[in-house]
Amino acid sequence: MGNSFQIDTVAYHLSVLKDRFPNGINVLSLFSGIGSAEIALHRLAIPMKNVVSVEISEVSINVVTCWWEQTNQRGNLYHLAGVQELNADR
Repeated sequence: MGNSFQIDTVAYHLSVLKDRFPNGINVLSLFSGIGSAEIALHRLAIPMKNVVSVEISEVSINVVTCWWEQTNQRGNLYHLAGVQELNADR
């Protein structure tokens, strides 16, 4: 997962955020899949304060959760099954 071409491509496009958010960023990830955007931000050393991940696949949710824990992310990770669950708190 860490060496995938898609993650490198996403990282390239997100690299403009590095200087704009030195203290971290809040992320809303729709159709998160295995968390490519989150991995790209991590590889760019952009801290993630809060990540709201909208995904229905339990397998994908487990992949993102395991990656989050293994890389010692300091922010908050929230999983939602659909955008209907979004509210002011997440």
